[in-house]
Amino acid sequence: MLDVAAVRALLGGTRFHDVHLVAQTSSTNDDVLPLLARADPTPHTIVAEHQTQGRGRKNRHWLSEPGKSLLWTTTLPPVPVTSLWAIPFWVALRVAEGITEATSIAVALQWPNDILLDGRKLAGILCVSRVHDAEAVVGCGVGLNFSRPEKNFDLEQPAAFLYDYAQTTREQVLACILHSFHQEFEMLFTPTDVARAWEQRARLAGTTYRILLDGTSQPFTATAKSLDPQGSLVVYEGDQERTIHLGDARIIR
Repeated sequence: MLDVAAVRALLGGTRFHDVHLVAQTSSTNDDVLPLLARADPTPHTIVAEHQTQGRGRKNRHWLSEPGKSLLWTTTLPPVPVTSLWAIPFWVALRVAEGITEATSIAVALQWPNDILLDGRKLAGILCVSRVHDAEAVVGCGVGLNFSRPEKNFDLEQPAAFLYDYAQTTREQVLACILHSFHQEFEMLFTPTDVARAWEQRARLAGTTYRILLDGTSQPFTATAKSLDPQGSLVVYEGDQERTIHLGDARIIR
C-alpha cells in the first residue's frame, strides 16, 4: 500500500500536503466531485490503489492491477474560468517535471493529454471541473503506469512502466509531482504562458502527428505548428494550415 504519511511528510509546508488513500474506488475523479460542488478552496489529493471504473478521454477505461499504478486526483484552489482550457497542459508539465525530479528521466508530451516514455504511453490526464461565477474548481485526474502488471492487458496504445527505467518509489514520484503543483500554481493565472511552456517542453513545432478526428474513420498525417488560444492543435497538412479541436493524435517518430 502507498505510504501516504511519507508523501505528506515530503510535502510539508506546501499547499498540496493533504493526501488521502483509498484501497479501491470507482474513480478518484468521481470521489472529488462533492469537493468541487461546494467550491472547497483547499487542495485535496485522493489516491487509489485500484479503480474499478478508471476513465480516460472519450470514456475509455484505464486498466491496471491494484498497487501497480499511481492513480490520483488533485483538486486545485479556484482559478479563473478563462484558464480552464490550459489546466490539462499545466498538469502534463507538472507530471513531467515531477518524474524528472524523482528519476532524472525526461519524458515526452503528446497532444492532447498523454505522457510518453520511449514512445509508449506512461501516463494520461483527465480533468473535471465545476464553474462558480467567474471562477472554477478543478480536479486533476492522473493515471501513471508505475510497475508491470502480472496480467497482459489488451491495450490500444503500447504502455511504458516507470519502474522499468528507475527503481524509485511511488511515494517519491507523487511527492515530486505535487511539489511541482505547489511551485508552479500561479502559472495558471496566465494560461498563454502554460501553452508556450507546453509547446517548448513537447518540442511541438515540426513534430509529425498521425491524427484521427473524432467521428471519423480515416487518420491523416500532419506537421504540428502550435497550440491555438484554446489549446487546439494547429497543424500543416501539406501546405494547408488547419486546427484540430477534438481527435486522437499519435506522434510519428
